[in-house]
Amino acid sequence: MLLLFRRTTLSGVVILFPLMLNILLINWFYHIGAYAFLNSILYTLGLLYLLVFRWKDIKTILFKPVYTFPAISLGFVKVLLRIFVVLYPLGVIYLFAYTDKPLFLVGKWQLDLMIRNKDTLQSNAWLTDSTAWKNIYFEEYGAVFISSNPYVLDKRKSHRGTYIYDSAFHDIVLFSGQNKRQQDTMVVKVNVLNGSHMKWNLVNHNDSLKLLLSKPGGKNNEN
Repeated sequence: MLLLFRRTTLSGVVILFPLMLNILLINWFYHIGAYAFLNSILYTLGLLYLLVFRWKDIKTILFKPVYTFPAISLGFVKVLLRIFVVLYPLGVIYLFAYTDKPLFLVGKWQLDLMIRNKDTLQSNAWLTDSTAWKNIYFEEYGAVFISSNPYVLDKRKSHRGTYIYDSAFHDIVLFSGQNKRQQDTMVVKVNVLNGSHMKWNLVNHNDSLKLLLSKPGGKNNEN
């Protein structure tokens, strides 16, 4: 709406251009689709044209020689704020780069086979048995959801908790429950076949479990 009127065109461009540029980069890096990518290019170029068309106004705002900002006399506090502005983004980068979970593990895993105490569960066992797992969802920063419904993830009815992956021993430590004092801990021995298939061996409440898991789109051919 702001783009429809000359007096508000610049405001509309300033608001929409960074959003459109973000969409353009997403379409490019994630290969969303050729048609969507072409549209984002055209819209971004159109906004860039409007931005260049108002360059005199932008130049006046950005390069005005008179500074009207009041001086801030906070002394040592100002120095701390400057340090914080530098250290905070570095901390965020560290959080994303070094505390992130392995990429192969993050996402939805479906159970192709579940063997409990040498008894192979049928594919429809989840209809009457809430402990017959069907999907396991690993989120990027430690959350895990184990669902017995193969079609819908209802986080209120799923077994939820946290997990830690030990890359040295290929173990996953699952902590189920939200109350740390009452958490159940399961240590999962993982055999990674490839990026989309895993074998699990674990003990859950005195039940010995063997699981074959795969990410949607691939089928486990292991016997």
